[in-house]
Amino acid sequence: MEPVSVRGNIMTKNFTIKRCQFRLDGVGQKCGKTFRVAQHELAVRKFCDDHIGSGKKSVFPRTTNAYGKVKNAEMMHDWVRKQMEKEDEDNKTIKDLVAKVERLENIIDRISSNQRVVASVVRKEMKTEMFKTTVDSIVVKRLRKSLYGDEEE
Repeated sequence: MEPVSVRGNIMTKNFTIKRCQFRLDGVGQKCGKTFRVAQHELAVRKFCDDHIGSGKKSVFPRTTNAYGKVKNAEMMHDWVRKQMEKEDEDNKTIKDLVAKVERLENIIDRISSNQRVVASVVRKEMKTEMFKTTVDSIVVKRLRKSLYGDEEE
């Protein structure tokens, strides 16, 4: 049997090729990606594999079947448990980040206080006679070098 086109869908014996009906945000058009659908889920499936969970319809189908309701409850329970685990991990990550920020702030405070201490020590050293003579000798050496070149060392 050759493929037949019906309402934009290409039908074969075992499956149908459909186009994704998911509306893209801000673009105002449909996704349009092609995907294969088995004959028994032809009327149900409207989205490609990328958008199957992001449609407006619920992932948990409505059903009057008792077994289906139990399965939905189990799926919801698992989903809630995963969300709670993610929340716990997120809270732990946030606490770790806050601790790291506090540690870095303390380091920055110590560095700025150390800079003040170093600046005060340098000012005191600059007032000593030894510093003045050392600076004078360095200045004299550089002047001689610039005036006479590399001859005197």
